[in-house]
Amino acid sequence: SSGINAEYGGAEMIIAIQQRAPVVDYRNVLEKIANRHAVGPLSVLHRCFVSKSRIRVWIRSIKAIKGILVGFLRAFDRHMNLVLLDVDEEVWESNVSEEMSQKKHRHFNQLFVKGDSVVMIKQDDSSTASTTTTTS
Repeated sequence: SSGINAEYGGAEMIIAIQQRAPVVDYRNVLEKIANRHAVGPLSVLHRCFVSKSRIRVWIRSIKAIKGILVGFLRAFDRHMNLVLLDVDEEVWESNVSEEMSQKKHRHFNQLFVKGDSVVMIKQDDSSTASTTTTTS
C-alpha cells in the first residue's frame, strides 16, 4: 500500500511528473534573449548589452559603407537586428554629379537597425572612459 498502482508499475507517477508545466519567469524578456548569446560570435553584443556601454555600428548601402551609428544597445537577436537608444548617426551622401561626398549628422532617441545592413560592430571606446565623482 505504497500509493502507487502496482498494475502500471509507477508509470502514473512518472507521467504526472513529466506533465508539470515549467516555471517561466517573464521579468525581462529582452535580457533572456540576450543571455542566449553569451558565448560565440554575438558575445560582443552581449557584453555591450550587459555593461550598458555604447556601441559603434557600421552600416552599408548597396555599394559601400553608408555611415556609422553610435548608441546604447537595448536589444538584439541572432540575425543582428539591433535596437539602439540615444543614437548619433553620421552618414556620407554622395551626389552623382559631384565626386565629393557630404557628411550628415542626425540624432535619434530610438532606432531599429535591420541586421542585413550591419557591416561591423565595435564597443565605442569613448564609453569605456571612467568618470570620477568627488565627495566633500
